[in-house]
Amino acid sequence: MNFLKRLFGLGASPAQKRDANSYLLTVRCNRCGEVIQTRINLNDDLSIDYAEDGGTTGYFCRKVLMGKQSCFRPIEVRLTFDVQRRLTDRQISGGDFVEG
Repeated sequence: MNFLKRLFGLGASPAQKRDANSYLLTVRCNRCGEVIQTRINLNDDLSIDYAEDGGTTGYFCRKVLMGKQSCFRPIEVRLTFDVQRRLTDRQISGGDFVEG
């Protein structure tokens, strides 16, 4: 069973699944204080942000996170990326970003 978990990455935390095409995000719930981690796949999870002329101005991602404890309060995260998929802005409601 451990062989299958290692082979398919089952049971690995978001920090263990880090690669060049991902952005790791850690937030803390304002209500209960639970720390929640997630991984944003920069190739699959981003939506294109189009300019008026039809060109690409960058990308954005909206995630709603919910903890596993007893609170179940949704935490909404909005991320903005440039055309090279580098983070340019981030906003959160219902929680705070945890650095590190």
